[in-house]
Amino acid sequence: MRSIVRTATTSMVACCVALGTGPAVGAQTVGGSSSETAITRATHGESAALQSDSLLLPRSAFAVFDSLTATRLAPGVVHLSGTIASGPFRVNVIAADLSLPTLGLEAVRAGSGLFGRERTSVLASDWEERSRADGDNVTVLAAVNADFFNLTTGEQLASQVSTGRILKARDGATNDPRADVLVARSGRPHILDATYAGVLLSDGHGMSLDAVNALPDRDSWLALFSPAFGRPVPVDSLSAHVFALREAGARGDTILLVRDSAQRTLAASDSAQRTLLATGAARVRLARLRASEDTIRLVHRFAPVGEGVKTLVGGRPAIVAEGASLHDASGVFSGAPSAFATMRHPRTAVGIGRSGTLLLLVTVDGRQETSVGMSLQELAELMLELGAVDALNLDGGGSTTAVVRGEIASSPSDASGERTVANALLLVLRAR
Repeated sequence: MRSIVRTATTSMVACCVALGTGPAVGAQTVGGSSSETAITRATHGESAALQSDSLLLPRSAFAVFDSLTATRLAPGVVHLSGTIASGPFRVNVIAADLSLPTLGLEAVRAGSGLFGRERTSVLASDWEERSRADGDNVTVLAAVNADFFNLTTGEQLASQVSTGRILKARDGATNDPRADVLVARSGRPHILDATYAGVLLSDGHGMSLDAVNALPDRDSWLALFSPAFGRPVPVDSLSAHVFALREAGARGDTILLVRDSAQRTLAASDSAQRTLLATGAARVRLARLRASEDTIRLVHRFAPVGEGVKTLVGGRPAIVAEGASLHDASGVFSGAPSAFATMRHPRTAVGIGRSGTLLLLVTVDGRQETSVGMSLQELAELMLELGAVDALNLDGGGSTTAVVRGEIASSPSDASGERTVANALLLVLRAR
């Protein structure tokens, strides 16, 4: 039995795993000696509505809690809100079966470019409003904050892909202990280190692209910038060479780029504009492109994913892989500072279950008397109890926020309340 897990009563486990299927949306509270009474008093519809959805989760996902409220948000989606006395810890879990075609995971960014911050609850409501205005009948069932970010500029630290559109990406030539949660075009979620591996094709030759909308962090750098970057590209200060292009369409996974002799600077009002920027030895690659045919083909790829990516955000570090916690004997995770790993803080995490389609969005409140927060090892142990075989730590502390059907379900630790963040993950229900 892991350190965070209490000894569950037989009645509680039986109650929790017996919650049953149907169209209704309902909530049931279980815990202590009242658990048998709670299930007895529940209406048939409520019990039926929770059963098949709850069976996505192992018994340990319910047994870990000392008190628990389970709510069915939609077919295939359950919200668990409960407490664990040993911390104490207050935890929110959103479990979703992404094999259902009505469910999806979206990544949304604050602001119009890569800079800026907004509250998770506002990111969710604004995205839903914009989507509906565009004729998409969607509901945001739940949302959590996502990647770490620069507190001054609001730029997230890792890559992001939203509805198949790359907002930021870079290759893996770094010692950063990051990992990513992504949803491939097939709808299957993954947690791994997704390395950007874009290729530019021209005159029968291919050359690698180092990044999208990311400034150089080494001497030789070839990157593609779009208006989503949100700021002027600092060409002069980087002693860079540039090549102005326009996106002219796509053929499958291949994007067609053509020369744009009229472009002077990227304009937010012209989403087709692109600029290739080269520094150091990469300027030779750029010169070869500029001397080539008028049309350049671009193929975006993330290794080792063998298909296109619809949704992606980053975090750090990965805390569970292949059903085991990644901590060492001291409770430290590779690449994570010791104090960051071992001290208790509010935490946000995402996990994937053994089925490969079970998604877990998890928050743990912290820095409060009623919930002290978790170390990364405790968080990894919790994710294992919830059924994750892979899990990733996202930004925590004052950023930790869980939103369920438009209401803040967690208790943010900042004295001012919910913190503004760079981006968020949204669990979305689409009408069919």
